[in-house]
Order: sequence, then C-alpha cells, then structure tokens
Amino acid sequence: MKAFGMTGEKVKESGVYRNSFGKEISLEAGKYFPTCPKEGKNIKWEIDDPS
Repeated sequence: MKAFGMTGEKVKESGVYRNSFGKEISLEAGKYFPTCPKEGKNIKWEIDDPS
C-alpha cells in the first residue's frame, strides 16, 4: 500500500514522496503537497509504504 496525496492536500505521513516525473521531495506531516516543480501544475505525489 502506498501513501499519496495531491497538490494542496495536507501530508498525513512524513517521508520522501515521488511524482510521475520521478522528482523526489521530502515532506513532513502537516505540510501541504506542492505543485509539480517541473510544470507548476497540480500533481499526485506518492511514497512506498514503510512497513
């Protein structure tokens, strides 16, 4: 199972997230998912389940 979120949603689980372009970013719980750094558009970010 993967944790994921879309641009503007609150991060529920801290960790290193990756978008569909392979860009990785470290996010902390309580922060908000950013726009795509490549295109500046809304994008889905996901992280592998740590367990």
